[in-house]
Amino acid sequence: MEPVSRYGEDTEVYRIQDEPDAVYTEQEQQRLDELQELYDENQTASDETDTMESEIEAIECAAQLRAWTLEMRAQSGVVVSWRHGEICVQRGVSLREQSE
Repeated sequence: MEPVSRYGEDTEVYRIQDEPDAVYTEQEQQRLDELQELYDENQTASDETDTMESEIEAIECAAQLRAWTLEMRAQSGVVVSWRHGEICVQRGVSLREQSE
């Protein structure tokens, strides 16, 4: 299955909510600031920068998931598809018949 598109025929069948802004905890924001500072100081690729990038991605992912409120989740679903050799997860997808 292909990802749901915001254009073309998919717009007649599906509605995709805009992705909400990430919601960071105070601790996450502090850690992101620390990691960004360390990352900026270490401009060459290394195992250390790879580890920092992984931690940044994990924090950003948690904050993105937290942004989807229970109400938003109740009104829509998730479509998981395969795209360019990777899993594609689209949140906030609903059928037009259900939402209109």
